[in-house]
Amino acid sequence: MTARGGKVETVEGHAPSDAILRSAWDYLSKKPRGVQTALAAIGPPLREPVLERLVERGDIHRGSRKVLGLFSATTLSDGGNGRRARLLGGVREVLVDGAPPRARVAALAALLSGSGTLPQFHREIPWTSPVITRAKELEQGNWGAGAAAEAVTRTMTATVVGSVVVAVTVLPRG
Repeated sequence: MTARGGKVETVEGHAPSDAILRSAWDYLSKKPRGVQTALAAIGPPLREPVLERLVERGDIHRGSRKVLGLFSATTLSDGGNGRRARLLGGVREVLVDGAPPRARVAALAALLSGSGTLPQFHREIPWTSPVITRAKELEQGNWGAGAAAEAVTRTMTATVVGSVVVAVTVLPRG
């Protein structure tokens, strides 16, 4: 899939073998779509299968707790296998240490920034002016994440933001 001029389209003949990614590819292969439209259509149905895969891999632990002593609520926490630390470590290297970004890390940093969730990672990535500036540069850069970050910011729907962010990392507790 590629992003061009605010549109997301598939690359003909390069369908992913992964079933989760394939559903998104199938949707986009019919015609190019705006990033916002694609996120709204693809994000919510992918949330549960992506979470299931992350739980199965041990990246996320799913639990439950009582809210107000009455209602059961599902909790998601770090699976303890080091994946979260590696992902955030890469983002920290780029945003704090100024390392040159790989495309995946740049896209993740831009998406975390554009969705407004980057401040939640203050323990691992200090929320400072230079970090904010660098994250905004990545949002505007040619990493394929700028348009996605804008779309996430505009829609601000919990389902879409949750689907994208949880797919790459688990939010810290507290």
